[in-house]
Amino acid sequence: MGAGLPRERAKFFARPQEAAGFLADFIASGDLLLVKGSRGVKMEQIVEALIARHAAAGEITGQEVQH
Repeated sequence: MGAGLPRERAKFFARPQEAAGFLADFIASGDLLLVKGSRGVKMEQIVEALIARHAAAGEITGQEVQH
């Protein structure tokens, strides 16, 4: 048995917007999400999309967001 996450549980997204859409539907109000990645794969776009979606829904005020 190899180390790491099983292949069937891993997700690949060609665009940051696809990842943001998946995560937005996956996380729920009250969840804590740690985003770790590089600017080379445009992780900031994923974070910005999640912040916008959850702020619009009134789930975050911006005080919870730390850069």
